[in-house]
Amino acid sequence: MKMKNLCLNIGLIAAGLLILSSCPDGSESAFALRYDRNGGAGELPPDERYAPGASFTAALNTGLSKEGHFFAGWNTKPDGSGTSYAPGESYRMGNGDLDLFAAWEQGIAEDFQVQSVVSSAWYTLTAANLAEGPHCIVYADQNKVVSKA
Repeated sequence: MKMKNLCLNIGLIAAGLLILSSCPDGSESAFALRYDRNGGAGELPPDERYAPGASFTAALNTGLSKEGHFFAGWNTKPDGSGTSYAPGESYRMGNGDLDLFAAWEQGIAEDFQVQSVVSSAWYTLTAANLAEGPHCIVYADQNKVVSKA
């Protein structure tokens, strides 16, 4: 059963007068934005409600973890085959509830600092660069991955 909530704009005028008006788009529905650990552990971002077309920001990782995996964002399907939502990016709410599942990729969750033996410069290798696992050797040049073996 879908719940309907009255969508109101609330304004406060300097004299202490409270003004209530309906949403400019005439919408009376607010839809749920819910997050799911998808096999991980840790604290989830809180559920929120938004009117259709309202802007929301996809939650950052609030401490979720999954052994042998790193957090890769959010997806509308548990298996990652749906629409991806990048943490910290803004989106518009659709015309229905939205469930976002933690997207997990196998690999190491930490970033690594490596030093070039050629230039002595330091580079950061992220978990995404190492998604193939610890057997992956990455050769970097000018902050770009040029080959993997």
